[in-house]
Amino acid sequence: MEGQYIDAGAILEVLRRRARLILMVFLAISTLSAIIVFSLRPEYTASALVMVDPSRKDLLDPGLAQMGPGPADGARVDSEVEIVTSMPVLLEVVETAGLIDDPEFAPKRSLQHRLASFLGAGEPVPPTREETLHAAALRLDEVVSARRRGSTYLIAVNAAAPGPEAAARIANAVAETYIRMQVQSKVRSVLAALEVLEPRIANASAALAASESALDTFLDDNLERIAANSGRQDIVALKQAADARLGEQVRLGSAIEAASASLLRADFEQMATVLASPELANLAWRHAELLNGPGGGSGAEIEALEALLDRTAQDAMAGLQGQLAEHRAQTAELREELRHSLLASDMPPDVLTGLYELQQESALARASYERLVARVHELRAQADLQVADSRIVAAATAPQRPSFPDMRLMFLMAGVGAMGFGVALAFTVENLVGGFTSLEQLEAVTRRGGAVAVSLQKPPQRADGSPAASVADTVALAPFSQFSECLRRLKLNLDQALVGSGNRQRSEGGVVVAVASSVPLEGKTTLALGLARTYAASGRKVLLIDGDLRHPSVHRHLGVAPSGGLSDYLSSSLADAIPATMLSSDPLSEVVAVLGGRHGETPGEQLLTSGTFARLIAAARSVFEVTIIDTPPVGVVVDGSYVLELADAVVFAVRWADTGQREVLRSLDAVDSSTRPDVPIVLAMTQKATERDRKGRYRAYYAEEQEG
Repeated sequence: MEGQYIDAGAILEVLRRRARLILMVFLAISTLSAIIVFSLRPEYTASALVMVDPSRKDLLDPGLAQMGPGPADGARVDSEVEIVTSMPVLLEVVETAGLIDDPEFAPKRSLQHRLASFLGAGEPVPPTREETLHAAALRLDEVVSARRRGSTYLIAVNAAAPGPEAAARIANAVAETYIRMQVQSKVRSVLAALEVLEPRIANASAALAASESALDTFLDDNLERIAANSGRQDIVALKQAADARLGEQVRLGSAIEAASASLLRADFEQMATVLASPELANLAWRHAELLNGPGGGSGAEIEALEALLDRTAQDAMAGLQGQLAEHRAQTAELREELRHSLLASDMPPDVLTGLYELQQESALARASYERLVARVHELRAQADLQVADSRIVAAATAPQRPSFPDMRLMFLMAGVGAMGFGVALAFTVENLVGGFTSLEQLEAVTRRGGAVAVSLQKPPQRADGSPAASVADTVALAPFSQFSECLRRLKLNLDQALVGSGNRQRSEGGVVVAVASSVPLEGKTTLALGLARTYAASGRKVLLIDGDLRHPSVHRHLGVAPSGGLSDYLSSSLADAIPATMLSSDPLSEVVAVLGGRHGETPGEQLLTSGTFARLIAAARSVFEVTIIDTPPVGVVVDGSYVLELADAVVFAVRWADTGQREVLRSLDAVDSSTRPDVPIVLAMTQKATERDRKGRYRAYYAEEQEG
C-alpha cells in the first residue's frame, strides 16, 4: 500500500540522532538491573531422581514382578508426581527433618502482630504446634517441586534453599519420606484387609464347630439304628474307640491346664501329682526340704532347684501336649473312618439323606475356614514383606553454583530490554514527543515533501556600525550567507509549488503568501521579512503585511516605529481609503510594509473577517506581484485561520527539535481546513530556538496591552 514501507535509512538516522538518549537509557537500566541482581539472595537447587516401577511386587510370588509395562503406567507415574509434593508428605518431612526449627521454614510474625507488639498492645497468642507444622509445610511447598522427566519413569524431586547442602538435604528428605510413606501406605492397606478378615475367621470357626457337633449328635442318635439295620458291629466299635480317644484327650487337656496353674502358683508338689512324674516328685521333695529344713538352703540353691523344676515341668507338659496332639489326630482319624463306614453301610433313606446334608455343611464350613485362615496367613506375610514401588536412583548432591539468580541470563535480558526500551523511547520522542530534527523526519511524519531548512545565523552589522535589527537583515547585508541561500531555496520551492498547483499567477493580480507556524518563537516573522526581501532582490514588487494583530512584531524587525497600523485601518470608519501613513518602507530593500499597530478592544478575528481586510488583499494583488502576510500562530489563536483563507500559498515554519510533533500535525490540519485544496504548503525548518520558558510564550497573545 502506498506510503506503507520500511525505510531502513530513516530508521538508522533516527538511531544515530537519538544515540545519546538510547545510551543513557541503556546505562540507567543496566545499572539498576545490576544493583537489583547483586542484592538478590542466591538460591541453590538440588535434584534427587526417583524411579517408579508400576508393576506389582510380591516377594511371596516373584512371578508378578516380571509383568511388562501397561497402558496405564503413564497415568500411574503422573499420579506419583502429585503424591511426592502432597501435604501429608511435606508434613512428615517437616516433622522428621526438623524443619520446624529452621528459621527458613519457621512461620513469620505477620505485620499486624509486629505492629501490635510495637504499639504495646500485648503479645499475640503463639501458634499451636499444628499451625506451626502447617505453616512450615506451606513454606516447604514453595521451595519443593516434582516433575516427570519426559515420558520416562523418572521423577525429579527439586528443592531450593539458600545453601547448597540444605538444598540437597531437603531434596533427599522429601524423596526418602515419599518412599517410606509409600511402603507404610501399602502395609496399612494389607492391615486393613486383615482387620476385615480376622472377625470372619472366628465366625467360620464357630460355624465349623457347630456343623461338626451337629454331625456327631446325628451319628450318636442314629448309631444303634444304623448298626441294627446294617448288622455291622464294627461301626459301634469305631464309635467306642473314638469316644475313648476323646475322653483321653479331655483328660490330657485338663492335666496340662492344672499343671500350668500349679506352676504359676509355684505349687511343685501339686504339679508333680498332676503330671504323675517321679522325677518331679523327687525335685519337689528336695525343694520343700530346703525351704522347711532345720539348716535351710541358700538362695542360690533354691533358685537353681526352682529353675530345674521349671524346666522339668515344661518338658513334662511338652510330652503331654505331644500326646494330646496325637490323641486329637487319632480321634479325627477314627471319626473320619466312622463317617465313611456309615456312608458305606446300608442305612435307611432318611438317615442317609440327613447324614449327607450334615456332612456337606461340615465340608463347606471347613473349606471356608481353611480358605480364610490361609488368606490371613498370606496377608500377614505380605505385611511383613512389603516393598516400595519407587526407589531413589540418584540422590541429590550439593550444587556447585546457585540456580538463582542466573546473572548471565538476567544481565542479557536486562541489556536486551534496556536496548529495546531505549530504542522504543527514541522513536517515541522522535515521532510523538520531541521536535523535528531533520527534513527527512519532518517530511515523513507530516507526509509532505519539499521541506527547506533555514539556518537562523547571527546577522552582521549594518554599514553604519549599528547592530542588525533582525536575522532577516542578513539577506541584504550578507546575500551570499547560508541564511540568504536558504531563503532563495525556500523561494524556489515556493515558486515551483505555485506552478505545480496552477496558482502561479491569478488573473486579477499577484500572489498572496501566508507565513504561519504552530506556536510563537518559531522564526515566522524572520522568515516572512527575509522571504519578502528575497523576492524584492529578484525584482518583484513586494508587500509585507503584519497580520498578527495580537502581537505585531514586523516593525521591530524593520527597526522602525509605526505611526499607524493594520488594526487601526481595519477598525476605522474610513476603511475605503488606505492612508499613506499605514505604509512603511524597508530601510534595506524595496519592500513595502503594512505594520500591525497596537491591539485594540475589538477581537482580531472580527477585524480579519471583515470585508475591509478582503478588499485590502484584493488591492494588494492589483499593485504588488507578491504579498507576504505574517500570520498569528494557528495553534494558539484562531486569527490566522481567517488570513489563510485568502492565501495562494503557505510557508509553515517549524522550529528545529523544539516544536512538538503533535502540535505541528494539529496545526497543519488547521491550515488544510482553512485553505483551498489547491493551495500548496511549503515547510520551513528553522534553527533551534534558545532556551525559554514555554509557559510565557503565549502570554502576550492574551494580554490587553501590547508593545508597539
